[in-house]
Amino acid sequence: MRFASRKDKWVNPFFWAVALVCYALAVFVAFSDESPGYKIVFFLYAAATGLFAQSYVTGTEYIIGQGQLKVRGGIFLRKTIPLDSIVKIEPVTSREGATALSKSRLRIHYGRWNYVDVSPEREEEFLEKLQEAAPHVRMSPAEAAPARPG
Repeated sequence: MRFASRKDKWVNPFFWAVALVCYALAVFVAFSDESPGYKIVFFLYAAATGLFAQSYVTGTEYIIGQGQLKVRGGIFLRKTIPLDSIVKIEPVTSREGATALSKSRLRIHYGRWNYVDVSPEREEEFLEKLQEAAPHVRMSPAEAAPARPG
């Protein structure tokens, strides 16, 4: 089952603005009077940065299936976690860089010391599906966490 990331209000405007500025810079440099080598390098750099920003906001998702949890954050950020390695899940509030686009997150502990933060839009359904697929996982009580935005 596929779940998109919940996004804080500032996330869409910020990442889309970064992407659009990068695309505008790429076009500006492409039509400038600079040397061809400079134009190519800067164009590719600016376009790739814009693509990364755009893909991060549109391509962050979480997939439960086939005995694993796949966490995707844009083009480059990929993590596959076997469901049988997940130890516990707890709600957290964090601004730490992660494949979660909201400060209200679920921290999934797996293996011995590893964790990943996720922020699925349909959090309750995500937790239900994860509990069905991995009944051994301990869930920390939701009342210990701050209120979650709907």
